[in-house]
Amino acid sequence: MIYYIASDHIGFRLKHEIKRLLKGRFEFEDLGIMTDERADYPKITIALAKKVASEKDSLGILLCDTDIGMSIVANK
Repeated sequence: MIYYIASDHIGFRLKHEIKRLLKGRFEFEDLGIMTDERADYPKITIALAKKVASEKDSLGILLCDTDIGMSIVANK
């Protein structure tokens, strides 16, 4: 099982806390963003959704302000 994790600029700090908890326990890959500068969340979400859809035994974790926009994009 591999976890893919991504966030926009608002979820950036929380993403790093989650990565700290996952490290050494689970396999994961950070798909962005890598700084806390403003980010275009649809691009990030699409990248994560494509990975999860194409790889068996994978899950995704998306983090943003309200999770509404990312949820809509991920479910399309």
